[in-house]
Amino acid sequence: MFTPHNNDQNQELEQELKSPIHQQDRLKPFTLKEIKNEIKKLNHKKAPGIDLITATTLKELPQKGLLNLMYILNAIRRLEYWPTCKSLKQAQIIMLPKPGKNPTDVTSYRPISLLPTISKVLEKLILKRINKEMNPQDWIPNLQFGFRQAHSTIQQCHHVADTINKALENHQVCTAAFLDVSLAFDKVWHPGLLCEIKKILPTRYFNLLKSYLQGRHFVTKYNNETSRSFQIHSGVPQGSILGQLLYILYTSDLLISRDTTMGTFVYDTAIFMTHVNPTTASRNIQEHLRELAKKMENKSK
Repeated sequence: MFTPHNNDQNQELEQELKSPIHQQDRLKPFTLKEIKNEIKKLNHKKAPGIDLITATTLKELPQKGLLNLMYILNAIRRLEYWPTCKSLKQAQIIMLPKPGKNPTDVTSYRPISLLPTISKVLEKLILKRINKEMNPQDWIPNLQFGFRQAHSTIQQCHHVADTINKALENHQVCTAAFLDVSLAFDKVWHPGLLCEIKKILPTRYFNLLKSYLQGRHFVTKYNNETSRSFQIHSGVPQGSILGQLLYILYTSDLLISRDTTMGTFVYDTAIFMTHVNPTTASRNIQEHLRELAKKMENKSK
């Protein structure tokens, strides 16, 4: 759980978020067929959230129950408001012990975030609309292989290996830096993310996604004990359908240097510099790292 810095918010960004939105047409209503299709795709092996509503429960809903669910989800869409309630906005964190680790050490446990199943259905419906209205290939950088069709970690590994092989064939030095952003999803700065949402996505999504991010809570459960509820002040929901998309959107404008080559899959990043002079290669990649760190620092203020 992270708390944003207590410094003054960037005035330009604050004005940008407060500026009126020229609202386009609202999202079209979700149909019963759409909801049924998304429920059908739910994995019945997934553990439920704090509301204990499982995928099997939704799959066995009668027609009347599905109609009521459709009315609720369409009300959220129409009002552009994600209700602040346990059944839609509260995560339950369970702690799974790592094999062979000291059980008295908190780092020996892997936290797993369980989100409400109904919330996941709504997220899938929204994501499907975003992908239909906006082709992710149009705004996701070419170096980013996450969340892009026909792109995977395997393709990115081939890209990395090809960069190194070409350097060797050309008798060049290839310097590289491999970055893994620690707890990346938990550290996303909400005002910065909202600014990117406002700039990139159609305006009809802004208020709904703003409500989706704000006022979220979590509890931690271990064995039969459950902690009190804590509010989440930063980050995108762990284990969510929209979380990966929002993180990629948040980092889509990270600096790209003309002197280096990058390869990224969500938050795992490789930076390469090939040159006949090893000193030049190292200097250029170090300069890129400094500029990247400065960019990330500005995003977290």
